[in-house]
Parts: sequence; structure tokens; C-alpha cells
Amino acid sequence: MNLDVRIPISLLFIILGAIITVCGLVLPPETYEKSLNINVNLIWGLVLIGFSCFMQLWICVDKRRDEANLALSNQKNNLQDDITIDAPSKTGI
Repeated sequence: MNLDVRIPISLLFIILGAIITVCGLVLPPETYEKSLNINVNLIWGLVLIGFSCFMQLWICVDKRRDEANLALSNQKNNLQDDITIDAPSKTGI
């Protein structure tokens, strides 16, 4: 079974980041007077979206690495099968 917890977590972060980013773009500038006029929602929304993209990239890299390792192990198994088939029998006939 191919269950990877990073997929739903990544989706959660991208949805939450999109919501916070939209709030940062839509809310009036007066909202950010308490935060020294820094649009914190926009900044952290983009950070969450970036983190989600990093997680998606990490998932893709791991899948490719797993596929490469599987192909390599299949090649080793085929090589071992060839070696055992070519070995002489010990029956003496």
C-alpha cells in the first residue's frame, strides 16, 4: 500500500496558504496598523504555499528514487538468477 502522509499535509498547507494570501490581498491596509503596517497575512500565506511546494517536490523526488531503487534491485535479482542457472549441477551426471 502506498500511503504517504505528506500528500494530505501538503494539500492542507496549500489550501490554508491560499486562504491567508487572499485575506492579505483583500483586507484594507488599516488592518495592519498593529503589525507596523506589515502585511503579515500575505507574507505567511506565501510562506505556507512555498512550504507546500517544497513538500510536493520532496514527494516527487522520493517516488523517483524509489522507482530507481526498485529497478536496480530487479536488475540485481535478474543477475543472481542468471548466475544460479549457469552454475553446474552437483549430481555428477
